[in-house]
Amino acid sequence: MNIVKKGERLMWSMFGKKYLLIGISIIIITIVTINIYVKTFEKVVYPNVYVEDIYIGKLNEEDAIKKIHINFEKKILDKNIIIQVEQEEFKISFKELGIEYDIQKAVKEAINYSKDLNVLKKFITLIKGDKNYINIDLKYNEKAVDGIIYSIESDVNIKPLESEIKIDSNGVIQITEDATGIKLESDILKKDILKEIESKKIEEKSYIVGNLITWYPKKTKEKLKIINRSITEFSTEFMNSGYSRKKNIKLATEAINGKVLMPNETFSFNDVVGPRTASKGYERANVISGNRYIEDIGGGVCQVSTTLYNAVLKSDLEVLERRNHSLRVKYVPLGLDAMVSYGASDLKFKNTTDYPIYIYGEANENYVAFKIYSNNSLAKKHFEIETNIEDIIKPKNFIKYNSNMAKGERYVQKTGKPGYKVNSYKKIYVDGKFIEKKLISKDIYKQVENIVIEGR
Repeated sequence: MNIVKKGERLMWSMFGKKYLLIGISIIIITIVTINIYVKTFEKVVYPNVYVEDIYIGKLNEEDAIKKIHINFEKKILDKNIIIQVEQEEFKISFKELGIEYDIQKAVKEAINYSKDLNVLKKFITLIKGDKNYINIDLKYNEKAVDGIIYSIESDVNIKPLESEIKIDSNGVIQITEDATGIKLESDILKKDILKEIESKKIEEKSYIVGNLITWYPKKTKEKLKIINRSITEFSTEFMNSGYSRKKNIKLATEAINGKVLMPNETFSFNDVVGPRTASKGYERANVISGNRYIEDIGGGVCQVSTTLYNAVLKSDLEVLERRNHSLRVKYVPLGLDAMVSYGASDLKFKNTTDYPIYIYGEANENYVAFKIYSNNSLAKKHFEIETNIEDIIKPKNFIKYNSNMAKGERYVQKTGKPGYKVNSYKKIYVDGKFIEKKLISKDIYKQVENIVIEGR
């Protein structure tokens, strides 16, 4: 019996080893097979991978790019968008919009899909067959979109008719009628165009409706008719100025005359008057540069800005930007001048009232004047401007030595000018009652040195 049992154990031992070897062999064969199968997809896209809606499974990079180009890029770049605005149609192509699709990036992403996994996970990914979609990044030229919309606007927009107000030297007011216009709802149209671009729909053409809306004038007769009286005025004289300076003053004043400022709008002297150039008729005259006078195109224009500034100070308008000259000027007290230089220094103020204002400007041979018109309810306020010289800066001596003069001998070749530190204030009255005193500005004017010749 023992002999039989030993034989049985021996037999089972042999069978066990045999099956173990078979099992190991099967595992090895399976691993090798899986590796070989997985390796066949090493340089191609895994099955069930799509770029947008285009199947590129089992394709290498080059073939995948070709397939997407033929079935997506070429077709979509030939697509047209038809924009319908009422009875008019405007056709734009995707090519006009500078659209670019990054196909190479999408294909590389497809090639690399699941390639960073271990062999078993790669194999499971391959046999599961789950679909994977990859999007193509796109670029477009937003300026081209804006340009197309601008072109459509040029064809369909009808500007509103703004009401105009004119006030003559006698204070007679005339106001013209206004009328509404129509304009393209551009913001919504742009959103619709961008949405169509980003949808990446492959079709020959798509349609977008552009809407027209009422375009209301900013200045209506109803709004302007509440301008009924002068609320402030100021003038300065230039009787002794030369022809060129007088001409410059007249040109700048004419540019400002008739300007209407609605509530919350800002006035910029440089924007309204524009560059002071010879082509616009401006001539050379004295201007302050640093601590001396030189001749330059547009000399005298600062007297216009200064006169307007002083008219503004005597109102509720808010001064946003203003600079004093480096040297004292003759036509207004210290602290009340306003230096302008196109591209460098501006005079800006804001209409902080509830009513529109009208600026009347006039310049003749002797003086320049500004009147600001608005509603008579603003006249209950009264303003007084005062200045206070805080310090006088004595001129220093600039010594030039002269070897032909005796040592210690000296004389003043040119007398300098003092500098000043000045504070300006606005006193506010309502119905004749004093309310408050506000600081307007703190200004410094440079001293001009004495030129002294001294022997050595």
